[in-house]
Amino acid sequence: MHPPSGLAAPPPIDTAAPAALQQALSSSGLSAADLTPVWQNRAGGLTFSVVVDQASGSIDYFAKWNPAGSGESLADEAERLTWIQGRHPAPIVVDLVTVGTEEILLTRALPGESAVAPRWRNDPEKTIHALGVGLRKLHSVAIDDCPFDWGVEHRMRSAGNAIASPESAPSIEKLVL
Repeated sequence: MHPPSGLAAPPPIDTAAPAALQQALSSSGLSAADLTPVWQNRAGGLTFSVVVDQASGSIDYFAKWNPAGSGESLADEAERLTWIQGRHPAPIVVDLVTVGTEEILLTRALPGESAVAPRWRNDPEKTIHALGVGLRKLHSVAIDDCPFDWGVEHRMRSAGNAIASPESAPSIEKLVL
């Protein structure tokens, strides 16, 4: 189910939505919506655009699905998206569903288009500039009340490694989001 290169990429257009994702959308009243696969991550997770009003063709939601054992947490992603609301443009979390060991995250779509859309892929200079502007804005978000930790000690513990000497880790010049 991984893209041929092993990298994250748009999946084949005929990629079927997993049953757990279809079940979650149905319980959210979105069983009649049109789904289009838009992304597949390296862990095997899939993202689908969700169009409710087929006449408008506008994407209303994005539905993410993570398989069991992916090592990715959509619950963590939902927490981070909720925290950043009002600080930086981010999708609004509509629902987070667990079906067995699978996770489904439903978010409202933001205006705009994917950076891997043909128009952006065909103009890499403009794309890189736009991404840089966006990252600069993201990195300017105040993190004084950020509850998430991605410091060396936390990452070592998360990876199951004993921390022998955190003092040997390089110092952090400036914490950014």
